[in-house]
Amino acid sequence: MKPAAILVIVCASLAAQPASVEGTVVNRTNGQPMSVAHVRLVLGESTDSPEAYGATSDKAGHFSFPQLKPGSYLTQVEEQSEFPPRVYLTPVGTLAYAARVDVGADDTFTLPKVVPGRYRVFLSWPNVFTKSTQLGTVQTEGEILDVRNGAGGAPLTVLVSGANGNISGTVHDSKGPVAGAGVALTSDGEVSRYCRFATAGADGTYKISDVPPGKYLLLAADDDYTGLLQTGTDLADYEGVIEHIQVHAGETTEKDLKWHPAGSQE
Repeated sequence: MKPAAILVIVCASLAAQPASVEGTVVNRTNGQPMSVAHVRLVLGESTDSPEAYGATSDKAGHFSFPQLKPGSYLTQVEEQSEFPPRVYLTPVGTLAYAARVDVGADDTFTLPKVVPGRYRVFLSWPNVFTKSTQLGTVQTEGEILDVRNGAGGAPLTVLVSGANGNISGTVHDSKGPVAGAGVALTSDGEVSRYCRFATAGADGTYKISDVPPGKYLLLAADDDYTGLLQTGTDLADYEGVIEHIQVHAGETTEKDLKWHPAGSQE
């Protein structure tokens, strides 16, 4: 049986440093975008390679991989129904898997041979985020698991939440609303490189739904600028065009944005 999902790569740069890929997952039968499809990139010639990256398509079928190591990759796409609930670990500051394990019917999982370090804990469930982790008796808010001193055999509990937030507003320039403007969102900080994209409607309004609570950078601009948010480029010189926002659980953050064409840094 042919898979229902097909992958459309709309932007790929795997020779530059750092490399990035983005695209859309669409239904093979009707050509419509597919949400909550899991896209996996595996570095090398074998799907068993330990260096792999994962992303989940949003409601528009869009996915993105910033900060990839240059090289040749194998691509896999799985529909939500094709893969079981999973827990993923990625080292802080990267998208590479350190571990990827299935969750059992009793909601338990085992993470074998985890090297000491700091990790993001995230899940394959759609529209949820890691609210906190508890290693033994130590509870930590957020998705970061700190095992730089090892785990000592302590049990790990992961608390998840579906109380995401939303962001909405209007993109404008000196003449008024900007139809079709691109809007890019990424996490603010070194912990992860979470990226989402939206396109303003005919009236200049945009909305990004199901965003985990946290601090983010937001920008309305052409591809020359929105690409900066994906690659992890030092953004200190672009503070004049980037908005800093805070997303709260279960709330909509209203933020109007000024359109920034190429060459503008204010």
